[in-house]
Amino acid sequence: MADDFDFEAPYEPNQVPGDKEVIRQYCQSPVNGRVEWIMAEVRPRHLHAGKDVTDEMEDYVFEQCEKELTPRDEVELIIHSTIGGDGSLFYNVFPQGSTFDREKYDSAVESLVFHSVKNTGKPAFVTVKFAFKTPSTMKPYKVFWRVETSDGNCIEDYSLNA
Repeated sequence: MADDFDFEAPYEPNQVPGDKEVIRQYCQSPVNGRVEWIMAEVRPRHLHAGKDVTDEMEDYVFEQCEKELTPRDEVELIIHSTIGGDGSLFYNVFPQGSTFDREKYDSAVESLVFHSVKNTGKPAFVTVKFAFKTPSTMKPYKVFWRVETSDGNCIEDYSLNA
């Protein structure tokens, strides 16, 4: 389990150009293109500036993962729209399984980051890393997250995603 909490990028990260997007870097598997890691820098300008998952992204994820999905799976944002996440970007959506603890994730990531950035006016950083059962699997079975706020708080946790 200790290895699972390694938040280093698994590959050389893709840099998101400019400074508009909340997600600054992401890693895709060279085997199948799945998103395995993202790093976001949430600033005051990102609060309430995101977009929900688009129909096109939902279709894209369902197509990529169709053999692995259950009827209760949903396409969800990695970085929530209230903290600047954009649901039209492939590197900010994932197939959320029925066992994913969205309440725990939202409390640790969305709520903590939102209030920290709003109250301090300083950025917070979010790193999310996905664990997969095989090199070719598209749907992660675990989602790990790390939140770092400007006051020195650092929270690391995970949820199963079956």
